[in-house]
Amino acid sequence: MKIVFDTSILNYTNAGVARYIKEIIQAFYNLGFYDIKRATNKKHISNNRNIQRIFNFIDQTFWYRKGLSKYVEEVECDLLHCPSFASPSNIKKPMVITIHDVYFLRNPKAFHIYHYPLSKYYLNNSINKAEKIICVSNFTKNELLSFYPNVEEKIHVIYEGTSIKNHFSNDKNYSEYNFPFILSVATLEPRKNLINVIKAFSLIKDKIDHKLILVGGYGWKNKAIYSLVKNLALEDRVLFTGFVTDDKLAWLYQNTKLFVYIPFYEGFGLPVVEALSMGCKCITSDIGALNEISNNYSERVNPYDVEMISEQILHSLNDNKKNNYDKIKQWMTQFTWENAARETYKIYEEIVL
Repeated sequence: MKIVFDTSILNYTNAGVARYIKEIIQAFYNLGFYDIKRATNKKHISNNRNIQRIFNFIDQTFWYRKGLSKYVEEVECDLLHCPSFASPSNIKKPMVITIHDVYFLRNPKAFHIYHYPLSKYYLNNSINKAEKIICVSNFTKNELLSFYPNVEEKIHVIYEGTSIKNHFSNDKNYSEYNFPFILSVATLEPRKNLINVIKAFSLIKDKIDHKLILVGGYGWKNKAIYSLVKNLALEDRVLFTGFVTDDKLAWLYQNTKLFVYIPFYEGFGLPVVEALSMGCKCITSDIGALNEISNNYSERVNPYDVEMISEQILHSLNDNKKNNYDKIKQWMTQFTWENAARETYKIYEEIVL
């Protein structure tokens, strides 16, 4: 059995789907599934951010219109796995896709004007062509079925995992963070709701000594985030790290006083899984997949209610009650990349063998 796995997204980001790709392929190899062949495209580079976006659009369009299907035929594989809703329209081999969320269908106005029609085209094509559809949560499965009610028999729910604990070391110390801090891990984009997190932090800033560390890539539509920090005079209290290594991220999880992740919409919520696995106190949104994956092991708030968020942050910081880590540890056993790889490989076998 020869499987081609589309890894082209790794050319454009380190977060989200890219994390899924890197982790599950490594888990395949750890389990001895060496018949997974990576497929990627050539990336054109520009130092200008706007020109780079144009290059990315052209590169990806060519890849899914021609490049990937050509590669699949050349290597004579048995199956193609596309880890998002983008896939070739002219594929002749069996195909599996992974759906992480369908936020662009729920809220088209949150994206660039060209994003909705292009993504809808890719999604329609992929769902029609796919033999099987992997959804990363039951919430995402139900969301997909609300738009495509006739595909239930194709869908398998397979949770993502976390390996962040493997990267923690007591030997490492990041002295630049030698102060009490609250941590949030999210790409700087509108749906991650960092605006309300910052506003909530501002309401209690004089009652606490903590700083707010925001870990995540640049994203898009994020100028308002930087402007808000400046307008609230929080430049010395809100820190943007950009993308960080797994070693540093593990250290930040281990040393934070509180983890907050309060998006407007979430198809899975990997940062929450990571934080819980590291024993963090967590505050999350009372929406979507976060209720499903965090169970009762995080405090939940309305992501639109700034005052509620600020009150919960203050309460959690002052609450000395310790998490029941034994129960959390048991809950977390279902979130492993080895399990995700094993269940995904079973789907390959169902189709090919």
